[in-house]
Amino acid sequence: MDGCLQCNKKVTENVDGKWWCDKCDYRYVIQLQIQDHTGTTWVIAFEESGESLIGVSAKDLYCLKYEDQNVEKFKEIMHQVLFKKYTFKLKVKEENFNSKSTVVNVDVNFASESKYLWDLIYKSKANDFCPLQSEGRNYTNGTPLEASVGRTLDLCYKCHRIGHWATDCPRRSYKGV
Repeated sequence: MDGCLQCNKKVTENVDGKWWCDKCDYRYVIQLQIQDHTGTTWVIAFEESGESLIGVSAKDLYCLKYEDQNVEKFKEIMHQVLFKKYTFKLKVKEENFNSKSTVVNVDVNFASESKYLWDLIYKSKANDFCPLQSEGRNYTNGTPLEASVGRTLDLCYKCHRIGHWATDCPRRSYKGV
């Protein structure tokens, strides 16, 4: 053999008769189908993302299957990845670089995700039913609402009440509307 097919560098022969390039190393290029409540899509995970998903480097996984010939351990590692919940950060902006999207694996901060979901739930409840509009105060049971929830709500700059925006203010003037 003259050289590596990928980089054209010198290759060495292993004891089992296979040729090996010291420069080129095994890397992940994994095609995945992911889904959420909106549907499914196909993505490609490259080296770092693939290693964080599978938990084993590409070189170690190759050695496990082909050099050690431990197919059962290989299957066990691959089956551990299936049907698990992950949070992906996808780049959905279309690029013209080889017509491929990039997938980045992001660790989930459960505290911030929970706070974000709590804020969405509370905001939807506040918009559906807000007894504070008739009272004219920023208090519920004697406690400031932002202190009871740990965040500020939508504050109207016209009447200085919470629970609605200025465009939905019940005290807005109807002149010129």
